[in-house]
Amino acid sequence: MKRSPDLAPLWRNAQFHAPTLPATDFSADDRQVLEEAGLLRDAGVGAFARCPHCPDAAAGPVEHETLPDGSTRHFVLCAECGFVILRREHFSGCAPAYGGIVRRLSDALGMARPAEEIEPSLLWKMGQAGFDGKTRHVWAGRALEQIPEAKRPEAGVLFTMGFVPESLLHRDIIRVPVEDVCFWDQGLQIDAILCEAAVAASAVLSEGPKRKAPSKRAGRINLIARLTRYIQNHIRSQQKWGLECFKSNTLWKLAPLPGYRVLAGLFDTSISNLSKAFNDKDAKMLVFVRGIAEDEEKVLDYRG
Repeated sequence: MKRSPDLAPLWRNAQFHAPTLPATDFSADDRQVLEEAGLLRDAGVGAFARCPHCPDAAAGPVEHETLPDGSTRHFVLCAECGFVILRREHFSGCAPAYGGIVRRLSDALGMARPAEEIEPSLLWKMGQAGFDGKTRHVWAGRALEQIPEAKRPEAGVLFTMGFVPESLLHRDIIRVPVEDVCFWDQGLQIDAILCEAAVAASAVLSEGPKRKAPSKRAGRINLIARLTRYIQNHIRSQQKWGLECFKSNTLWKLAPLPGYRVLAGLFDTSISNLSKAFNDKDAKMLVFVRGIAEDEEKVLDYRG
């Protein structure tokens, strides 16, 4: 089975203004796939590198030494390992292309125009999205501490990449981590239903205590979002248990998802509503994670 590329370095470094990642943060296959998808670009040779034996160490300056035969030796001084010789791929860099993710968000929400870049590579105004007769402003952003306060969004939905302190968010903002609405299935996919659920939540927030009863569609979208999160948590718990069993050399068997009757009780809904949610043509991520939850190998390889 072909593994999906590891997206964690993209999210982990999104809090920095202009991150350049060592090429070794990705496998050669992952880097190629992400570059072809427009999510990563070559950033040339970097001045800093991590010790290849200490992936959690801070990056240090790359030193260059000319040898008697005319060749050049590259090295870094590591607090743990001392003098460490580097290969070129250890300090050649690549840069995340966060604009590619924003374009996919815009497509998923059906925006009429491309997102407007308010702060280069940090904040995008994506336009307005409608739900249940109401429209909300939609934004995408990262590293908000690098953005002047006057430019930060004050209301609507903000799709965030990487860590964003809650203290930087206005109280009328619904924050949605992009990691929670995307998955990899022959390319980066954004789940429109989960994005729509965020817009719906923002509309409810704006109405206050006198809000109208939600429509049937709004109820189904909410159910799909809750089911998706439930199955994701089920996969993570099974993965953790499975890996612990392998480490201790004990037998592991994948626990199946609960049946419709149990799920109906858990989510206080009917079996009919559950069936409609699982069969909704737009519930792509729900169908995707459900398929993973039923396969032991996919559970162990899950990176969501």
